[in-house]
This record gives sequence, C-alpha cells and structure tokens, in this order.
Amino acid sequence: MVVLKVEQTNNKAFIYTVGLTDGKSVTVVGKTNAQRRIEAEQGELMGIHIDGISKTGKGFGLVNPTPVKYPGAIASPNSMADLAKFFEAAS
Repeated sequence: MVVLKVEQTNNKAFIYTVGLTDGKSVTVVGKTNAQRRIEAEQGELMGIHIDGISKTGKGFGLVNPTPVKYPGAIASPNSMADLAKFFEAAS
C-alpha cells in the first residue's frame, strides 16, 4: 500500500494513512494501527497485514490494518481491483 500521510501520537507511535491505486489515482482505504517498529515516509510503499476486508458503500475498509516488514522491496502497490478480489474470495 502507498503511505499517504504519517501521524505521530503523543507516545511516539506512528499511524499511517494508506491507499491503493485506482487506475491512475490513489484511493485512501484507511489508517493503520499505531505502532513504533516500522517507520515510513509519505509516498513509500508499505506492507500491511489485515484481519479482513469490509465493504463500505462503493469502497472497502481494512480490518485491523497493521504495518509489517517485508523481506524485500515491494515492486508495486496493490490496486482497488486486488482488494475486490480478496473480498470476493473471502466471502
């Protein structure tokens, strides 16, 4: 996922607003849980572990999104179409 915004809490934890590609634009899909282990900057690609996907109107929401370390570089961000496929496969 693409990091769109970085917030820091009073206790020095990071919360990331993340998005997915939707054609040539990026759509916000949610905020991660606050954590201190993984740091990223706006525009970077980040791995996110989720417990599930919820459908919200025309879009999707992430259940318990937590940043994770990837063993290598992330080649490209997931798309909204990927999220739709994951949602359908889990339904």
